[in-house]
Amino acid sequence: SGHLKSSFRLSGRVLVGLLAATVLCAQSTVAKDYARAVQLVGQRNVDEAIPILESVITRAGGFYPAYDELVDAYRRKHALEQAAAYFTTLSPDPGRGAFAHYALGRIAEFRLSLGETVDQFTACVQQAPNSVPCYSPLVGALLSVTKRSATIKDLASRIPANLDGPYSCLALTEWLRSEEHTSE
Repeated sequence: SGHLKSSFRLSGRVLVGLLAATVLCAQSTVAKDYARAVQLVGQRNVDEAIPILESVITRAGGFYPAYDELVDAYRRKHALEQAAAYFTTLSPDPGRGAFAHYALGRIAEFRLSLGETVDQFTACVQQAPNSVPCYSPLVGALLSVTKRSATIKDLASRIPANLDGPYSCLALTEWLRSEEHTSE
């Protein structure tokens, strides 16, 4: 019985090791695929890059640079409507929704739909309050849509309630930096 328990423990450790190795290999593939897609976008081979980037997003939902790059690929293809449709399907997904809103915010920026831009970046911040990429564009979009008349209260109403947290402080810092440039 003791030998059998040891055997199960060893098998469990081997299984955990194999699972960890599989995850590491998958992450490596994600990184390689992302690098390849970036290269393809740079070479204007966006039709090849788009499915690779979509695959990266499927496998690594929290990797926001893939969303950013995919928006750029669709923009170069002059297919922002197609991009918006793709990201809209991801927005309800808990693992991908926040960055789908980030991507939709970028698309709205390209369309010069500033109100929608603010709404999408706000959704990103609210769904992923510990995610740095969502805060800076929110501040810029909010200032643009209000022609710089928005107040700190306007910003605070769009970010999570923990104003003492580092991420909320990031938004406030971005705000103050933009105010500094305005007064110069």
